Amino acid sequence: MNPKIINLIILVLMLMMMLSAFNYFLSLFFSKIGLSVIFLIWLLYQVYKMRNSSGRHTNNNTYYDHINTYTSDGGFEYKRSTGEAKAGIVTRIKEWFLERKRLYHYAKFKKNWDLIQKKYALDMRCPYCGSDLTVFNVTSDAKCNYCKNKLI
Repeated sequence: MNPKIINLIILVLMLMMMLSAFNYFLSLFFSKIGLSVIFLIWLLYQVYKMRNSSGRHTNNNTYYDHINTYTSDGGFEYKRSTGEAKAGIVTRIKEWFLERKRLYHYAKFKKNWDLIQKKYALDMRCPYCGSDLTVFNVTSDAKCNYCKNKLI
């Protein structure tokens, strides 16, 4: 037999096995049992993280926790992280919803503010000389810088 044909047959068999393995894992992940196993693994990992983040394991320090941590008075400091723990999933979901609410109200305010600026854009002129009223051409006593007309 030709070696190219044998290699082609082996390639086709391997591709069929890979496709069947992919289909098996896909059906496992979307079945009730597969989803429950994934959820159980995630739940156990969350419990593991919570137990490790609590301060109960302070006596399990090793020699490597003490390296290069000596202070000037002869003691040593632990290099454990004392930062804040990450927010839980409920807190993160709540913050996400609050951020969406803030973005919604900001977009609503911006739309209204653009409409107000568009409506009153032509009203920001001096009634006497017609120059645009900006911060730079209005004096501190509310007079037009060009014609000295009192604006208020």
